[in-house]
Amino acid sequence: MKTKVLITAMIFFTVSLFAQDQGSVIIFGGYGQSFFSSEIGDDNSETDEAKYVPVGVQVLFGVGNFSVGGEVNYAAVPFTFTVNSDGVDLADFTITQLYYGGVIKFRLGTHAGLNPYIRAGAGIYTGKFKVDWSDDVTRLL
Repeated sequence: MKTKVLITAMIFFTVSLFAQDQGSVIIFGGYGQSFFSSEIGDDNSETDEAKYVPVGVQVLFGVGNFSVGGEVNYAAVPFTFTVNSDGVDLADFTITQLYYGGVIKFRLGTHAGLNPYIRAGAGIYTGKFKVDWSDDVTRLL
């Protein structure tokens, strides 16, 4: 945990070196769904929903319409989904996710209350992958 806090602090410190005359801090959250194939070996299978709740912060510094910054995004409620074969549940998978990234943003102007922009960036995803095998599989092992 100390390493993650240190990396986050280093990212925001580095970004602040590029600060000119305009800065902003954006705190965001939301709700998302990802779909994973739940049936092994079946291309026409139904998908299993993995709902998650991302929360994060973005710090931007810039001049005019151009900004540079960093962001951290954490899946407060991780991705979870079940894998099955021939109708038998095999395992529950849980994926926790933490994203560190840098971003460059160019605002295209303000039009009728909208603020469109073009954004590019790069980052690294960290996290953990956990498998909880079903009772049926555990008995076989």
